[in-house]
Amino acid sequence: MLDVHVLVMDYTPAEVVARCKASIEAAAARAGYPVAVHYLPGVVGHLGKARANGYALGAFPYVTHVDDDDWVQPDAFEVLADQLAAGVLAITTGENHVHAAAAVPAPDSRHHLAVFRREFVKGLGYDSFRFYPDQYLLSMCEPVHLPVCVYNHCIDMESGSRRQRRAHAGEARRELAAIRRPDLAVLENATPAELAAAIDRHVREP
Repeated sequence: MLDVHVLVMDYTPAEVVARCKASIEAAAARAGYPVAVHYLPGVVGHLGKARANGYALGAFPYVTHVDDDDWVQPDAFEVLADQLAAGVLAITTGENHVHAAAAVPAPDSRHHLAVFRREFVKGLGYDSFRFYPDQYLLSMCEPVHLPVCVYNHCIDMESGSRRQRRAHAGEARRELAAIRRPDLAVLENATPAELAAAIDRHVREP
């Protein structure tokens, strides 16, 4: 039913990748339908090509990804069951924004977890996007959104893709101009310090 891929980067600590893998295995065991997990090396500086490599793996009708520095809740795939059975085009869930020991729920986020029918992603040209292939795919459809926070988006690490976007700011802006919903990239454009400060403010609120 669902193929999940993880792009494992050389700079991600082994214990962080292990946390990601353990969470996916636990969620797959609880899903209630077949889930295949694929681990493959990322492509530094070109997320679109790396994403295409991941989505090409397996043969199930739906595909998704989990970043190697993030992790999912045990019910992450279980909550998708009804929509997958109904054959919808795409599904998104809410996520938790995690900094240090604090986590802020973001039920309206539509970046993670993003699940697509395999046939939908074919031929859309997302692999030409170095920085925003996921946001481009989401801007090309109206996914069924589940406002349950089953994905944990870690913002403690300075990601390679973030550094690449800063180094190629002009190209990143051109990609955003091709996306129908630039709001999808707001979280990605914030710096780790800005995100951490926002979480700290949230935690301090009475």
